[in-house]
Amino acid sequence: MASLSETFSRRYAKALLEVIVETKGEEVSIKLQKQLDDLVQLLSQGEGVRFFESPIFDQKEKLEILNQILSKQPTHEALERFLRVLVSQGHLKFLKEISSQYAQAQRERKNEAKAFVRSAFPLSVKDRERLSQALEKATGKKISLEESVDKELIGGVVTSVGGVVYDASIRGYLNRLQEEFVA
Repeated sequence: MASLSETFSRRYAKALLEVIVETKGEEVSIKLQKQLDDLVQLLSQGEGVRFFESPIFDQKEKLEILNQILSKQPTHEALERFLRVLVSQGHLKFLKEISSQYAQAQRERKNEAKAFVRSAFPLSVKDRERLSQALEKATGKKISLEESVDKELIGGVVTSVGGVVYDASIRGYLNRLQEEFVA
């Protein structure tokens, strides 16, 4: 079950994306993702996030600081309005998750998905291409891979796409084999 922050973030992200695509177009929605990522990185430095989460400062003070940040950071006016709504609702603390959900919603609109791949060793270009093709066939979506090396794996890969795990590791194979013998 999704947490409260995931639910808020998903709703905000989808609403923002829908409004931007309908009023400004697909190209602006892509630029907005970059601006969101930049703001998340900027606010995660120092005391940024803690300031906006703190009950010590009132909404007016938080809006003033946000306006100062936005004056120095190139930001689309629709995103600026959106950020002000988040501050007024006390939900700017969800900005990192909103940015992530926004990227996910964009991929869904384009019938794309991100695959998180853990492998025992770095994948070769050929292996990466074969894995992408197999995942595209399995999911019916265009796949982009995010790879990491996991020294815990003996061999093979473990891939997660949209919450579905494809375990093609040696450890996974041995576990399935053991389950067959027990049954």
